[in-house]
Amino acid sequence: MASFVVGDQVILDGLKAKPELNGLGATVVGPIGSDGRVPVRVRAGEPGMTVKPENLCRAAGASASGSALQLSEEEHARQPQPHEIEPNLAYAMDRANSRAVRLDCLKVLAAHAEKPDQAHHEQLAVAAVPARLIELLGDEAEEKVFRSLACGVLQNFAGHAWNVSRLLSSGIVPALARQLEGNHLPVARETALSTLVHLCEERDGSAAVGDSRVPAALVAIVSDRASTEKALEVSLIVLGKLMYHKDNWERVLGLGALQAAAAAMRREGVSQATRQFGAGLMYVTCRTSVSNREQVAQGECAQALLEMAKAGSVNGKARELAVKALAACGLTDELAQKGE
Repeated sequence: MASFVVGDQVILDGLKAKPELNGLGATVVGPIGSDGRVPVRVRAGEPGMTVKPENLCRAAGASASGSALQLSEEEHARQPQPHEIEPNLAYAMDRANSRAVRLDCLKVLAAHAEKPDQAHHEQLAVAAVPARLIELLGDEAEEKVFRSLACGVLQNFAGHAWNVSRLLSSGIVPALARQLEGNHLPVARETALSTLVHLCEERDGSAAVGDSRVPAALVAIVSDRASTEKALEVSLIVLGKLMYHKDNWERVLGLGALQAAAAAMRREGVSQATRQFGAGLMYVTCRTSVSNREQVAQGECAQALLEMAKAGSVNGKARELAVKALAACGLTDELAQKGE
């Protein structure tokens, strides 16, 4: 039977009673019960639930205390050893193999990608690991959970600057854009967004992301009240990083990123992080050009910043960024009047 320990990060899959939870990440919060079910919690502070082991698979990069799904003796015998990169890749890509073997092979590749060793990453690249996983990520006929795990492995690659140009040439940006659009697993969308954060740290990556369908998808996520908090927050981070490069200004602002951010910041019940990253986007925009600064100083953007700057319920960092943005676009008088 699959083995899980407290703290394991898993992905819910194949639930029938609560299909809306499929694809969400969860944490194992207790030992396996006498009925064989595993106690997990999807979000901190929320009630836990127990699920069958076959409805769990470990998130990419999670500790491996055992297989997420039960393997037969024959499958164990055929399964590649962890050090065998190319066989693990081949098994992960081959749909003729069992679901359990493919999932385990993807987790092995995730562990390899986590190693902060450039020479090891070169070995993975020579074996075509990034290119083949990008291929899997873009395959709409592939199960969502496999695409989600592939995206997690690619996130590990994107976290190292030496991999960015190779990932770009292999077509990672269009593949990530598809994960942001349409009916994909929430965890896959959030992992794709985190991967984009890494790519945008590099100028070439930012240029490729800015010149793709990604900015429009980001604005759509920020505008959608049904977006998860994490997706909303990370989308604002990516938009802010795109604004550090002049070539992206017209595209990002022309899509209505500022207006979408302002509406999200003023939304009832929105997280402090959303307010902070929204204010950060506006502050970065204020520092780019006079015409861009004027966009922040108008309408709902200015109103959102003024409300944040004076609201007692807003945390210190978010309020600080709001005040800086107001000062950068010359609205300090309005801030003083609002405080009277």
